Amino acid sequence: MPNRPRSRDVWVHLGMAGLVLALAGFRVLVPERSLDRVGPQALVDALFALVLAGVVCLVAIALGRKVLARLHLQGSTLEMVFFALPLGLGLLAYAFAALAFLHILSPLSLILTLSALAVLVGGELPSVFALIRRWLRDLPAASKQLRPTHVAVMLALGLLFVMALSQALAPPWDYDGLMYHLFAPKLFLSAGRMLPLPDTWQANGPLTTEMLFTFGLAFGSDVFAKLVHLSFGLLLAAGTFAMARRMIGKGAGWFALAALAGVPLLPSLASLAYADLAWATFQFASMYALVLWRESRQTEWLVAAGAMAGFALGSKYLALGAVAVLLLIVIWDSRKLGMRRTAGNGLLFGFIAAVIGSPWYVKNWILLGNPVFPFYFPTATWTRARIDLLMAYLSSFGVGHGWGDFLLLPWNLYFRNENFGTYMRVADYPSILFPLALAYRLRSRGRGLDAVGFVTLAWSLMWAFGSQQSRFLLPVFPLLGVLASAPLVALAESLTWPRVGRLAASMLAALSLTPTLVFSGLFAYFIPTAPVVLGMESKSDFLKERVTGYRAMQYIQTTLPREARVLMMWDGQGYYCDERCLPDAEQAQWVRWSRGSPVPAALARQLRAAGITHLLYSNDAIVIIEDHDPTGAHRRAEEYFREVFAPACARPMYGDEWVSVVEITCVGT
Repeated sequence: MPNRPRSRDVWVHLGMAGLVLALAGFRVLVPERSLDRVGPQALVDALFALVLAGVVCLVAIALGRKVLARLHLQGSTLEMVFFALPLGLGLLAYAFAALAFLHILSPLSLILTLSALAVLVGGELPSVFALIRRWLRDLPAASKQLRPTHVAVMLALGLLFVMALSQALAPPWDYDGLMYHLFAPKLFLSAGRMLPLPDTWQANGPLTTEMLFTFGLAFGSDVFAKLVHLSFGLLLAAGTFAMARRMIGKGAGWFALAALAGVPLLPSLASLAYADLAWATFQFASMYALVLWRESRQTEWLVAAGAMAGFALGSKYLALGAVAVLLLIVIWDSRKLGMRRTAGNGLLFGFIAAVIGSPWYVKNWILLGNPVFPFYFPTATWTRARIDLLMAYLSSFGVGHGWGDFLLLPWNLYFRNENFGTYMRVADYPSILFPLALAYRLRSRGRGLDAVGFVTLAWSLMWAFGSQQSRFLLPVFPLLGVLASAPLVALAESLTWPRVGRLAASMLAALSLTPTLVFSGLFAYFIPTAPVVLGMESKSDFLKERVTGYRAMQYIQTTLPREARVLMMWDGQGYYCDERCLPDAEQAQWVRWSRGSPVPAALARQLRAAGITHLLYSNDAIVIIEDHDPTGAHRRAEEYFREVFAPACARPMYGDEWVSVVEITCVGT
């Protein structure tokens, strides 16, 4: 093919950078609407967030493709997109994190960094656009080859995506997002650097995804974070589809996709400002790259697997054990190549993963004295008693850690699912197709699926011995979807009763999607987002109905003096409040203050000495007491506040059905 004119190359490289700068200029001229405003600007803000997320994803996929091309990696078109986009997003996140580590984090530095990267990878963009055009051109022909089952799955997934996108465009209201996923990058951006935040313990863990969120916040768009998380959800679905097709057969992709989408909470979770699906995508992508390495023995796939494992380590502490399992796979599969090659492969994978993941752990070691802060190792700010209280809370999920409990875990995950969930627990259970994974050998190609089965079991066992929160199984779900698709394909291709087999497999796929469609529909009904997205409702009115302490935070910011400091007992949602709010991210600060039931006046003096002038009491305390208080410490602390401290030393200032604010008054007693 003839080369493009050099002048065209220049415009390609500069085009995306110009678009980034144009978006920055637009935001300066048209700031995001205020919390109390209604009107058509809401649509402008939604469109702006979509374009911003689209531009970031385009730069990321071009960056990822450039790296994959340097590694000379090959696969199907879908596989290359699946690996390129998370790889590019991970590299962007680390570029933004570098700004924070260097104390130069600001809207300007973020914009210039993305613009520079857009110039660097601009040459890849024409091929990305050509790929999109080719997909759109081939879509009608490809759709004619789909079976009715595939069409039904595709339509159901399309409907789920529309509902998730509508939720994603609404102002952030989810608990963890307001507690640290958005709260931490907001503070970093305000300070211009990476901050240790010992009282918001979650904000000191690996924050790769949250560094992406800083870019949206720099543009005044927190909806951007939700769209990024939704993008990772789509990537996880695409990877599940691609792995099943490669390992089992062409029709397996649709069954695997139906199994994954059969997790009722997944589409709604994808629409929140969380980081769970990013972590799950990186960890799953590392396993997928190892599958391709095992097939091709191409060392470059081992490099890609190590990079994805590193980004997983940079996203959640939970990846530490999971990456160790993947390292065992590398060593086991290399054992016949000799000691030297075995050691070399293991060191290559482990070294790359460690180098990419290490900045977050080194940062914690330097700033907080503990690489996995706040766990395991006591520090000046986190004593052994404080760690034990946190571990009691984390261990309270599930139904127990005895051998009988472990044996009953599969049953309990479905029929006692409320014990494993943190969010919309009524629908927090796995796909009904996942048990079919036990029969994956009905359609097994060589030893590939055995490795997937081993990793699935190992990751599941590590989860069982830890905090049994069902969302911590997210990296396992796509693997279960792949394994579950094997017996469905075997059933659909039955030689004895082919039509009956196809019908039965199709009905099972449809049945698995039904709970998700019902839950997503109910979710959209009870949390309507169209009014706020279209500008018929203000953000403030929307948040008053969704965020339990939002009205109290408005009161704090409009009524209390700037020097006031309000300890938000059992409430960690600090994103919508200013420095007057002291959120309780561990949901146990009052437990520590009130330990030993001190004389109210003495405790009041201690609180005032610490700068705390007011207390916010949240009914979140009741939720903790009922579900996550195995030692009774929260119950005793709540009773002490309500029956002892408040009558003696608290003057009521504000109250609603969920939250009350009191002033500490008995200092001179």
